[in-house]
Order: sequence, then structure tokens, then C-alpha cells
Amino acid sequence: MRHDRTGELLDDEDQCEEQPTTAHHCDRGWLDREADHPIPCRVCRPHLAPPQPRKPPPDPEVARAGIAAVRAALAAAKGSAR
Repeated sequence: MRHDRTGELLDDEDQCEEQPTTAHHCDRGWLDREADHPIPCRVCRPHLAPPQPRKPPPDPEVARAGIAAVRAALAAAKGSAR
């Protein structure tokens, strides 16, 4: 039986095999397997890669200005409700 890119067993009848789009050199899913702390191959095992942030955090000054604007709007809404 064959293994898929994450190491799971595949049925021999299964013809849907995922191929990496870029050539890479790893030792059964690990870069420098003999090191003290081996690094997982990000092509073979992408689920082991560290998470990437979706977008950079906002500038602290911009965030404070936005918080102040929201607080002012809430205070105005609270004052007009009375």
C-alpha cells in the first residue's frame, strides 16, 4: 500500500494521488532527520507548519483612535436614549 502526503495509507485502487507542485528534498517528511530537533517538511506535512497570521496587527495609535471613536458613539447613543 502507498502513503499519501501526510503519511496515511491509501488504497491501491485509489488513483487520486496528490503530487507536490514544487520539487523538494526531505527524508520521509523531515528535514535533517538526524538533528536534535528535526524540522517537518512543509510540503509533505503542511499541517505541522506554524500558523501564519492572517493580517498584521493594527498600529497601536490607530487602534486607540478606533476604540475612542466607538466609546464616544456608545456614550452618545446612551445619552440620546434618555
